[in-house]
Amino acid sequence: MEAIIAAVIQAMIGPIADKVLQWHQDDNKTSISKEQITSELKKVAMSAATQWWASSNDATVKTFDSFQQTLRITKTARVVWAYFMVSQITFIVWLELGIPFLAWKWEVHYPGVGSLDTWAMAAVLACLGLGPLVLKHSQPEVPKV
Repeated sequence: MEAIIAAVIQAMIGPIADKVLQWHQDDNKTSISKEQITSELKKVAMSAATQWWASSNDATVKTFDSFQQTLRITKTARVVWAYFMVSQITFIVWLELGIPFLAWKWEVHYPGVGSLDTWAMAAVLACLGLGPLVLKHSQPEVPKV
């Protein structure tokens, strides 16, 4: 994510610096270099990107904490969560073990699951809280531009 932010900022800084330089020269008649403007714009953009990243992580963690609180309180939510987890784990086991076993037993060529189980694994990890757990303990890094 940091690389994407750095690339977007790098692509935006040049045209913005040109406009600011043109505006500054038209209005103030003072000398300021494009490098100075670019440097200041990079500092501001990096600060904004870091603050956005931190607030985004915080919002995700708070959302998952709220979800966990709802699971603790509501029996229906626990039942639905348990049903979802069992169905996804059953799906993964069937794809990884059941179908290959039947293909081997009946001597049929089975090309493999490909990426079919990726979504089920991601859903299980999301329900277990792996994403917010990682975000909770990660500090946003300032991208290098």
